[in-house]
Amino acid sequence: MAGAVELGSDLFESLSRVEVNFGFLVWLGQRSDRLSD
Repeated sequence: MAGAVELGSDLFESLSRVEVNFGFLVWLGQRSDRLSD
């Protein structure tokens, strides 16, 4: 059972990291859109 919890927290960590990276990419895209105007 402990292994499943560890796996779940690892998965959650990598998922939140992906979300942060995706949000950063979206933010960068919005900035470059404004700069090109």
